Amino acid sequence: MKKAFKLKCLGILMLIIIASTPLPQSQENPKIIDDFEKYSSDKAVQTAYSVWTDGALLDVLLQEQSGNQSMRVDIISPNLSNQSTNGSIYHVLSGSQRNWSGTSAVRFWIDNSFNQTLLLSFNFKEAYNEYWAVANQGVFFLQDEDGNLFQKEIEYGNLPIQANYQGWIIIPFLSFAVPDWSTARGDRVMDLAHIESLAISVNIGNEYPRSFSFDDIEILLLTDIKTLDIQGSRSVQIPASGEQHEPYSALLVSPEDATSKPVDVQWSLAESQDTQISIDKSGHLIIPSITQPGNVIISATFPSTTNPITKEITVQLTGGQLTPTETAAVSSATAIPVQPTISSYDQFSQNFEVWAAQNRPLFVLLAVGAVLLILVLLTLFQRRLK
Repeated sequence: MKKAFKLKCLGILMLIIIASTPLPQSQENPKIIDDFEKYSSDKAVQTAYSVWTDGALLDVLLQEQSGNQSMRVDIISPNLSNQSTNGSIYHVLSGSQRNWSGTSAVRFWIDNSFNQTLLLSFNFKEAYNEYWAVANQGVFFLQDEDGNLFQKEIEYGNLPIQANYQGWIIIPFLSFAVPDWSTARGDRVMDLAHIESLAISVNIGNEYPRSFSFDDIEILLLTDIKTLDIQGSRSVQIPASGEQHEPYSALLVSPEDATSKPVDVQWSLAESQDTQISIDKSGHLIIPSITQPGNVIISATFPSTTNPITKEITVQLTGGQLTPTETAAVSSATAIPVQPTISSYDQFSQNFEVWAAQNRPLFVLLAVGAVLLILVLLTLFQRRLK
């Protein structure tokens, strides 16, 4: 009886231990840094997210919409003392959030409800004060609710967030670098196991006042983030006649191990100034001779089963035929020029040269006679002086 009781107690104890042990995190789930649901007031979020006092004037507020909370960032103006147009908001991580080992990217949700592009940046600081910020060049992704990725280019350390965009932003850690403004003497090797703080930065330019919302900062667990590379000319000459078939192809690149391979993609035109321009399934951009100069945006989508990737490039079309209006303008500009008005003396000189050339013998006789007459007059004048 006692033995049965001991076994029963042991079983209950094991169940309690199992129930109290947290399940391992799925590799498909992100590590949540902040979803802004724990803050109860503007003051609470302002305490957690401090504005850099030497930068542009910013303010952070707690925003509630559709039952969810997020952080609203108000861009007020350049710094009144030093006129800085770069602003920053930094956040110190709790001890349980500082180990980012086994992760490959940062992801956050943003709402740029404004009719101009938002120049955003992101940085974090590891132990011993070494900073890592969005590099001058690299890639980041927009992600929609269905998981589709839209590959974008980093512009001089900024993430250009298009006007009225609302959705996810993903920045692979491979697109970070130690910035020039970092004064730390680190080893320039990213130590994701010891991250102390993170910061959100904006370049306000001339677009202020304005606001944007920031939410759901996450660190994505380790995965091999692929990118697309479109091969082909960025400038194409419009043909003088017929059609120009300009070929394009796509490579799927693995930045982690620096490998790439050709892939089949779905080609389309994201933007074109001429309905006559098209692109076929094999990636040939078809440009008729009647096309006018301008730009066309080519889109390539790699249909992955998990996260399809889309990339766009701009192709400049040069040359081409002139429109009837342009042709008339050119014809008018190249008409026979009007002869300039000449003086009476110049007109007499031109007429005399023509007469002399046509009556050369008579001109010689008259010239000799004029010389002899002058000599006779000089002789008579000399005798009279004597």
